[in-house]
Amino acid sequence: MRDAYKKSIAIIIIASVIAKIIFLFATGAYKNPQIFEYEDAAVNMLNGNGFYYDHFNTRYYGGIAPGFSVLCYIVYKIFGHHRLLIILIQIIVTSLLVIPVSLIARRIFDERSALLAALLSALYPPLIIYSTFKLHTMTVYSFLFALFISAFFLLKESATLKRCVLAGAVAGITALFRVTTAAFFVLGLAWFYISSGEAAMRRLRALAIVTAVFFIILIPWGIRSYLVFGKPLLLQTNKWESLWFGNMPGSSGSLYSEGGVALLDRASGELPPEFFRMNEIGQGDYLKKLTIGYFKEDPRAFILRVMKKMCYFWYFSPNQGSLYPKSWMQLYKIYYLAVIFPALFSVAHGLLYLDNPRRANIALILLLFFALTAVHSLYFVEARHRWSVEALILIFAANGIITIRDALRKFTRPAGEAL
Repeated sequence: MRDAYKKSIAIIIIASVIAKIIFLFATGAYKNPQIFEYEDAAVNMLNGNGFYYDHFNTRYYGGIAPGFSVLCYIVYKIFGHHRLLIILIQIIVTSLLVIPVSLIARRIFDERSALLAALLSALYPPLIIYSTFKLHTMTVYSFLFALFISAFFLLKESATLKRCVLAGAVAGITALFRVTTAAFFVLGLAWFYISSGEAAMRRLRALAIVTAVFFIILIPWGIRSYLVFGKPLLLQTNKWESLWFGNMPGSSGSLYSEGGVALLDRASGELPPEFFRMNEIGQGDYLKKLTIGYFKEDPRAFILRVMKKMCYFWYFSPNQGSLYPKSWMQLYKIYYLAVIFPALFSVAHGLLYLDNPRRANIALILLLFFALTAVHSLYFVEARHRWSVEALILIFAANGIITIRDALRKFTRPAGEAL
């Protein structure tokens, strides 16, 4: 049975790769993939100019997490500047997401749920689009988030040195691709301490090792940032810009207004000329004052915007999907509603009827959802922020579908039929 299960997972991974490659060439996405600042920073490193990208008429040396740009740079340095190579890596990584998703589903539920969750994540529409149309870090950190959860499950089961190092390393690498990992990391440590069955001293030892490895992974980039800016920084410099985007008066809470017009383009016209002569630290300080001013001027409106963005994180913002064909967004809405309701049923059913260890595992995933919701509701919300963890939602959707189906079969079984 175990060999059959592994074979099924392998087939699903291969099917995922094939489906994405077909989509890549059928749509012509390979000809001109959309690029972002990650590509700009990678090309600048490739040209010997260091890690930076141009933004707000100045050079930003620390505005983004470095992981994806460094990955692109390494690939380009070895094989040449071919963006299709990054697309192929994204296709492989998003297909390998099947592995941690299935492992998580098995630990919480069963093999049937694991196989269905694997299939759903293999053919998950937003990751098919992102992995083929865009050069974007989400294709990697969506995999790393699931790997993070799986590593902490292992840590809770047995806090061996190897598992402590693994959990810390995965958390650290994830933070290099997505800085919001830091918020979840703290919650994950608390979750481990509360849910682990290890002795208190062994739990504390594990926490110390995991935390040490986490910071060891981040130290090289921290040293580089200190040398560039002359002061310690937590991975990125753009936190005040992100807060400003999501909380300026009239903001929709996302980066786009109606028709796909970038909020950056509209808002830049409202900034004074001297702003564009500042360096990135100065610009961050200026936007910090503006954002704090918005809160002081109308704290009620600020709080309402945060609450509104919490709803947008789990549903749809007014301008979501404005960059895509309308039919794509309509189909995705149907898809999302079809999976979220069985997922909610599964979470509730699991918290009520599963044993304590498995309820604790559900709690860790819910803590990840909480951390991302809280962070992005404070800053700004885009659909991709939920998409990065939607594969974990599919775990619950798969179990919910199977549980509901089993209940219906039992309910509709003819009287007198053998059990």
